[in-house]
Amino acid sequence: MNKQTFSSNRPGMDRIRTDSAVTEKGMRSPAVFYSLIGILTVLCMGLFAYTVDPKLDLNGDNVAYIRLAHALADGQGYSNVSADGVVTPASHFPPGYPAILSVMIRMGLDSLIAFKIIKGLCLLL
Repeated sequence: MNKQTFSSNRPGMDRIRTDSAVTEKGMRSPAVFYSLIGILTVLCMGLFAYTVDPKLDLNGDNVAYIRLAHALADGQGYSNVSADGVVTPASHFPPGYPAILSVMIRMGLDSLIAFKIIKGLCLLL
């Protein structure tokens, strides 16, 4: 790594380092970076715990995602299952979140609070 020096008219600015020196300085204190990440994580977890509603909201898409997850967990594929048992392929919502929920259902974690905790973890990422 080559360091370049420059002359400057400003006092105290006799030597200016290249970007590699800034990178080296930033690498000396990863504890600050990890501390900030930890503080933000705790803050997000606290705000999520304070604002989460343990009831199911029937106005949003969450009911559809949970129904798709149950269909996946029951072996009916990524499909909508009506009350009378008619199965139609689903194409309106992306399959990632229902797939995660279906794994939880298969593991026995079929509760709304568990689903909301997973949602909070996905938001944290």
